[in-house]
Amino acid sequence: MKRSKFSGAGQDDRTLYAELQRPLAEREISMIQMMAEEGQSTFDIWTQGGRSGCANYTQ
Repeated sequence: MKRSKFSGAGQDDRTLYAELQRPLAEREISMIQMMAEEGQSTFDIWTQGGRSGCANYTQ
């Protein structure tokens, strides 16, 4: 997620990025993993050379 999108939703993005630096057990914002299989298949395509189809990919 782009920082500007999070901030545009009425949240201070500094809070989110600081939270991500903390160990999971110490985070105040609960986080859950979702769509692991879909994410893995997309990552596999990307790591196998399919990067050119990524919208923000630069070499």
